[in-house]
Amino acid sequence: MAALRAAGIKTAIASSSSEAFIALVVDRLGIRHFFDALISGQTLPESKPNPAIYRLAAGTLGVAPADCVVLEDAAMGVAAAKGAGMRCIGFRNPNSGAQDLSAADLIVSDIRAIDIGRW
Repeated sequence: MAALRAAGIKTAIASSSSEAFIALVVDRLGIRHFFDALISGQTLPESKPNPAIYRLAAGTLGVAPADCVVLEDAAMGVAAAKGAGMRCIGFRNPNSGAQDLSAADLIVSDIRAIDIGRW
């Protein structure tokens, strides 16, 4: 996240969780300063795999969907990202169970393996 921030890359959290839960997590982890936007899909009519939350995130950041890269650990999220016209990195999160991330453009087991210059 520090490398993204240093490179001037805009970032957002786009989660189906409530605004209160998102805020609680980023504040407890001390990472709020890394994000330009925290977006909850709680008020959207449909959740992932509907791509609306990712389109909302791109619009909030003022970035075209084709210029966005999503980091996702769930099959529904990968489908939403791809449906929004975004590139997607699938993260094999041991806390997310066995997810089919095969539709992602890249799959990693360690986020430190992501070369931000490639994306």
